[in-house]
Amino acid sequence: MRKPILIVLIAALAIAAAAAGCGDSGSASSAAPLTKAQFIKQGDAICAKADKEQVAAYLDFAKDEPKKLETKSGEEELVTVAGLPPVQEAIEEIGALGIPEGDESEVEALVTGMEKALEEAEADPSKVLESSAVTPFDKTDKMAREYGFVACGDTL
Repeated sequence: MRKPILIVLIAALAIAAAAAGCGDSGSASSAAPLTKAQFIKQGDAICAKADKEQVAAYLDFAKDEPKKLETKSGEEELVTVAGLPPVQEAIEEIGALGIPEGDESEVEALVTGMEKALEEAEADPSKVLESSAVTPFDKTDKMAREYGFVACGDTL
């Protein structure tokens, strides 16, 4: 039995929500350090933007390829086309923010985890579609919430 389209959308949104809690460890930020409150506020704004981009991409995909959403391969394509690109963009944007002083190791752990989760999702998009399974982003979602993110650590 196929999952309802809403479950697929929620999975795609979960990816963006998770991603905004991280930065790009491959390019250390040269921006002036922000306060933790500023970092969280700006990160959550990036996450909200990624969510909107995913919803728009999802709607375009559903309009252009509605039959594909009835198959597992189509759902995986949805994750690849609509879910993951905004995640990558969010990682890069948050990576450009100034990390709060004293939080470098905590943010670095979150960043590293998000990059690994993204790579895992890119390699096997079905891993983010299983509503009862642990997704690649669950651990970093929890880390983001514990750090203080709201929009960026909420997997819906």
